[in-house]
Amino acid sequence: KAFVFHFGKAAPLLGLFAGITTLFGTLLISSCYGHLPVGLRLPFISLNGVQNPEYILYSIGFSTTGLCIFSSAYFARSNFFPNVENSLQGYARASFWSATIAGLGLVLQAVVPLQSDILHVIDGTTSLRMQSVVHQTGALVLFLAGYVHCVSTDILLWKSKTLPNNVKSRWCK
Repeated sequence: KAFVFHFGKAAPLLGLFAGITTLFGTLLISSCYGHLPVGLRLPFISLNGVQNPEYILYSIGFSTTGLCIFSSAYFARSNFFPNVENSLQGYARASFWSATIAGLGLVLQAVVPLQSDILHVIDGTTSLRMQSVVHQTGALVLFLAGYVHCVSTDILLWKSKTLPNNVKSRWCK
């Protein structure tokens, strides 16, 4: 529990670092190896994790980011939510569970990449495989649950009189 407490305080910053490093690192690797389609300037994030060696960084980096999300959520639930007013407990629970579910979606899409011929699905020369459906489902869960987390956390931080009042944190969300 002591590890989670100390790691939980640093987890948001570590998660941000892991996510940004993964985004730009996989873009650089996939560009250098010629794995991106010609003419595609800013690829979809998932295309940067389809092939090796960039898939290794993609899966480790986004899984690490997901673990940081879990740690942040647990830290907040353990250290801040007991102080939340009764009328706002629903927002606190929504914030915790949506962050946890978003982290699960992130890890799922990190470890299950898009199929390697995903761009051929567009022109009809191949069909969509379950691997890509699972990947895209993980991404969808990440984005939807992340949105719920942002909204519930914003409401919680703006309305609560008992939580630490960090204006910078509120505006970042």
